[in-house]
Amino acid sequence: MTNVITNRIRVSPKNNKISKSLIEMLLFEINHFSYGKILYSVGTGRNFTDFVFCSRRPFDPPNLDKILSHNDVWLLTSDEGGFHDCFAHLNVQDSYRPAVYSANQILINGNIYKLHSFIKKLLGERCNDSLLTSENTLLCDISSTFKASNYIRLWDENGVVEVDQTSIIGESDSSEIKIIDGDLEVFESIFYNKLCSGPDSADYRIHNELKSVKLLFNKRVVKNYTYARSQSNPDRFFWTDNSADYWDNLKAAS
Repeated sequence: MTNVITNRIRVSPKNNKISKSLIEMLLFEINHFSYGKILYSVGTGRNFTDFVFCSRRPFDPPNLDKILSHNDVWLLTSDEGGFHDCFAHLNVQDSYRPAVYSANQILINGNIYKLHSFIKKLLGERCNDSLLTSENTLLCDISSTFKASNYIRLWDENGVVEVDQTSIIGESDSSEIKIIDGDLEVFESIFYNKLCSGPDSADYRIHNELKSVKLLFNKRVVKNYTYARSQSNPDRFFWTDNSADYWDNLKAAS
C-alpha cells in the first residue's frame, strides 16, 4: 500500500500579487492529488500563500510548468513511514534535499533540583546561563539544527479549509495540525539514550522527575517531548515526541 505524504506548498507570485483566481487555480490543481482535507493560508501582508494536504503520490500536476512560469513554488514533504522531511524549490531542477530545521531555545519542565546532573549533561556549559522561570521550569538559549518528520493526518475530513498563519504552523492548542508524528536527532546521544536506559541504571530515575522537554524557535514550540500515560495500559508510561516544524524554522529557506 502506498504511503501517505504530507505536502506543504508555499507559492509566491513573481508579480508579487496574491489573487483569488490564483488560489482557486492552485486548489483545483491540488485537489487532483489530495487525500482528504486541504488547508490553505494567505500570508498577511506578504506575497505568498501556503497549502497543506495529504496525498498518495508526488505533487506533479499537468500544469506545473505553467504555474512555475508565473510563480516561485517551494515544497516540504513528510512521509508517514517516518522518513526525514525533504525540501525542494520546484523552479530549480533537482533541488530536492533533506530538510534541516533549527531551534534557539530549550524548555525543561520537571523537578529541576533533582534533574541538575541530567540537565548539566544535556546542556553542558550552557546550563550556567539557563533561566529558572519557575520552580519547575528551566529555559536555556541554544543553537541547534536537526532533521525531523512532520507527518500529519488530514484525510479523515474532506473539503477545503482556510486557516490563519498561526494555525497552519501549529502554534496554538487549537491548531488542527499541531500534533505531528516526529523524531529528533539533535539530542539523541544524551536525551534518548538516557531515557531509554534500563531500570537498573541511575539515569532511568529521571523518568520520575522529568515531565517534558520542548525545543522552541523564536518562542514557538517546534518539538515537544512528553512523558505520557499509555491509553491502552494505564500502568505504562512512555515518551512521545511531536513536531511542528515549518517554513519559519527551515534552515534551507533562510
